[in-house]
Amino acid sequence: MSDLLNPSSAAYKARATLIKDQLTPVFQKAFPSSFKSLDVVSFSNGSIINVIDVSFGSTSAPNSTQIANALINAASTVVGFDIEGSSMA
Repeated sequence: MSDLLNPSSAAYKARATLIKDQLTPVFQKAFPSSFKSLDVVSFSNGSIINVIDVSFGSTSAPNSTQIANALINAASTVVGFDIEGSSMA
């Protein structure tokens, strides 16, 4: 886990790439006119908690419920990490 606390480590970069590669298409499909980018902010302890920032166009940004639903709907298709609806903030 300590490697995931260091943004310069190979483990951090690999996990960040894994997350971006799997979730970017989810957001592009769910919000084609407003999705702009997804960035991994950090990882923390607790079965590895992934902290990400998702950016949308300001005029048509989805609300937090719509974002959470898109992630929950994608949960069965992602590999390498789990999406837990109860832990989204």
